[in-house]
Amino acid sequence: LRNGNAATEGGGIRNTETLTLTSVSVSGSSAGTLGGGIYNAEYVRCSLTDVQLKDNTATSHGGGLYNNQHVICPLTNVEITGNSGYYGGGIYANSYNEMVVRDATISHNTASQGAGMYILSSSTIQISDSDVIGNTSTNGSGGGIYMSGADLVLESLIIADNQAGGSGGGLNTTSGTVTIKDSSLTRNVSSSGGAMYSYGGTIGISNSTLSRNTAGAGSAIYAREVRPLTISNSTVAFNAGGYALDQSRFGQTYLISSIVGQNTPYDVRKDAEGTVTADHALIMNPDGHPITD
Repeated sequence: LRNGNAATEGGGIRNTETLTLTSVSVSGSSAGTLGGGIYNAEYVRCSLTDVQLKDNTATSHGGGLYNNQHVICPLTNVEITGNSGYYGGGIYANSYNEMVVRDATISHNTASQGAGMYILSSSTIQISDSDVIGNTSTNGSGGGIYMSGADLVLESLIIADNQAGGSGGGLNTTSGTVTIKDSSLTRNVSSSGGAMYSYGGTIGISNSTLSRNTAGAGSAIYAREVRPLTISNSTVAFNAGGYALDQSRFGQTYLISSIVGQNTPYDVRKDAEGTVTADHALIMNPDGHPITD
């Protein structure tokens, strides 16, 4: 499906009931508002397997794929690349979405915010064995993924080479719950939170590596009012620009069996109201505030 055009929704496909696609490419399509490649209306089902969404454009939300509220939409072995929209260049998932994404490549999408994927409240999103690479949020936050108030699980991901003009080069999260397992966040760039910027909510990171990310504040992670941020069996190293782990505003951080080191200029900073608890963890260059162990 090539070069479709819609004045409002669904430049390539507009789904109002049930959509199942296998071994299909939707490319070069555009929408005046939502869903340059595919638009899913409220309360519908959508299943994409071996599907490519490439070089599609939406003036508003969801350059590649737009899901309205209450959409169930599993994605398997999909390539979502080169799409653009104002919010959600690759994927826009509105509230109350359920998505299980496996073996996906989300790459080189552009948006003002949430270039790779934009996720809204009360959604449940699981992404595994996938790459989120080279996406760019030009003015706003979340080069790779932007999430607000959802439940987000990331397992066996590579989140690399994403950029945000604002915060969260790899990820930008507000409230909600974030779980990251067996993943690599590397070479992401932003003004704050090179790999990840989080405001509120709870975050668990395990068996993962955050390295070579860059930001003026929180070169790896900038965590504000996150209670708790738990990092276990993970490595935070070779990040540059600001403190690698920058915690502010009454946050609670637990470092368990992890290494935070070789970051420039320092490894960990917290404000006076927060706590950082280290358990069998190596922190090479902490700042002057005490760390509880």
